[in-house]
Amino acid sequence: EDFCPELRPDRVCGLLRRRHGTTRDRFDPSSLTQYRTTYLDISLGRRTRARKMSSKTAIQLGVPEAEFIEDVDAYMAGKEAEATLKMLQERYQQYKQAESRVQQMRVRLQAKMPDIKKGLEMVTLLCTKMGTGEEVEADFELADNIYAKAKIKDAETVNLWLGANVMLEYGLDEAKELLTRNLENCVTNLESTKQDMHFLRDQITITEVSIARVYNFDVKQRREAKEKTDEMDA
Repeated sequence: EDFCPELRPDRVCGLLRRRHGTTRDRFDPSSLTQYRTTYLDISLGRRTRARKMSSKTAIQLGVPEAEFIEDVDAYMAGKEAEATLKMLQERYQQYKQAESRVQQMRVRLQAKMPDIKKGLEMVTLLCTKMGTGEEVEADFELADNIYAKAKIKDAETVNLWLGANVMLEYGLDEAKELLTRNLENCVTNLESTKQDMHFLRDQITITEVSIARVYNFDVKQRREAKEKTDEMDA
């Protein structure tokens, strides 16, 4: 009955499956002691491996790094449960908003990568045909879903869309270099967003655990106070 209803045990199950191959059926979310022990073991192991990069990631994302509450009694000394829960909920929302931003960025990068690859393939083909006198037949887009055929011979320059309705003319070698660099940056940024998502999900999980611990601490304190009051009345 003390288990915080906002806690999501499926996140901990995911950590369990990744580390120990544990299935959700073997995890009892109603057992707070088991939850604390298991999550503490996983959290300490993950934090030890990720400590060097977590602080840097937190700074880049503009969010604080979540603090894992190992001793709730010591953590709550001199603090009010209601104010602490409010602070943790606000931090939880920060992580969720950051997660949404990173996910949107990841979607944009995934949508951009095929276009960069197609452009690079075409420029590479033009580079190989340059000076040979051979014609290259290609389809180019006039408007959405409207294409026309074109014959290209000994092309020396190409026009590349840079975004914001801006197009610039580049030599083939320069265009190839630019597209190659853009593709490398896109791949790097995708990997970075993947790491950011892992980091944020860990922060969300840790914060959910903290909310549950503070909530249960408050319930315990209220219960003990009520029992003392009942004893005095008796």
